[in-house]
Amino acid sequence: MKYDVIVAAFNGENFIEEQIDSILNQTIKPENIFIRDDSSTDKTLEVLAKYQQHESVHVIKKGCNLGYIKNFEKLISYIESKYVFFSDQDDVWSPNKAEVMLGELQISGDGLVAFSNACVTDNSLKPIGILWDFVKYSPDQNSLLRVLKSNFVTGATMLVNTAFLNELTPFPEEIPHDYWIATNAVIRGRLIPVDQLLIYYRQHNANVIGIKNKGYYTRLIDFMKPSSSKRRIVFFNEKLSLIKLISKDFDLNDHLLVRYCNFIKIKSSIYRVDKALPFPKLSQFFLYFKISSLKNIFLDVYDYAFMGFIR
Repeated sequence: MKYDVIVAAFNGENFIEEQIDSILNQTIKPENIFIRDDSSTDKTLEVLAKYQQHESVHVIKKGCNLGYIKNFEKLISYIESKYVFFSDQDDVWSPNKAEVMLGELQISGDGLVAFSNACVTDNSLKPIGILWDFVKYSPDQNSLLRVLKSNFVTGATMLVNTAFLNELTPFPEEIPHDYWIATNAVIRGRLIPVDQLLIYYRQHNANVIGIKNKGYYTRLIDFMKPSSSKRRIVFFNEKLSLIKLISKDFDLNDHLLVRYCNFIKIKSSIYRVDKALPFPKLSQFFLYFKISSLKNIFLDVYDYAFMGFIR
């Protein structure tokens, strides 16, 4: 099975060489590795110049800074093979990653997207945990409700059918590309989990995933930081945008799914994120309190106050 790899690069001089080497050393070699530099200001292009003799490595230098979502979208136009792997610039692949995932997709028969587990590491590739443990995912949780609540598919672990991928472009600007791809694959019932640690998923400094290794007091302080509040609001907006988009094309008739979507819309009207939605009625508040945990209610109140402060 032939496959390509797309790598979105930006200021990746420290780690990108290690990543490209790990892709080139796969047991099943890629047909093409397309790397688009998103106007780096470091020595990324100098590092990539070392691969100019590799026929399979193609470095795209032209164009302005697009941001990571649109950078990947631009790379999609270069794909030539039936399947494509998404790749971050700073991870490291296990030598059999491509072989295992292509095999799993072939066994599934009609899978459109496969994604793997990963070993989460620090800057120096020292293991600090397992990705699916951090995102609280197990392979029996491939429901639309589960992915809407929290995306469990990490883009750097994805293998995607190219024809399916082309159907999903252009990517919505307000939704991460992996969240968009995973949700659409779940809706079609063709998302394939691969429970093997097939990449070393490098985390930098105080990355969000790493926060779960901290003590209770430190986590509480982190939750209260303005940056954390902004991040929760961004995640909420992504979720709201995603629900609106998929509701246009698919009948969300599952009772729990409908209830959850209504819950998100109620939160939106409380936050005044979508001012077209009326302020919730008393009965809608009951649904909000029924679904929310005490922790989430506290964070919502805090974030609501924070939003009022920054308006």
